[in-house]
Amino acid sequence: MNSVVGVAFTGRFITMIGTLHDGAKMVNLYEILNIPENANVIAIQRAIRLARDRQDIEERYLKLAENYLLDDKRRAQY
Repeated sequence: MNSVVGVAFTGRFITMIGTLHDGAKMVNLYEILNIPENANVIAIQRAIRLARDRQDIEERYLKLAENYLLDDKRRAQY
């Protein structure tokens, strides 16, 4: 898994901030949790907890969200 920490335009391809490579698939944790990118920690924790209660998001994405979105340094890079 590689994290993308910038935006690059190389002629044909644009890589965006806020995505993680999950195998061949790119995921956006904000979209998965249905929260804005400027959500505060409480909103992120609430979204993760609700997703766990509903069991509608795979646990691996919830763990990624906890690891990247709840850690200030990692979130800044993400």
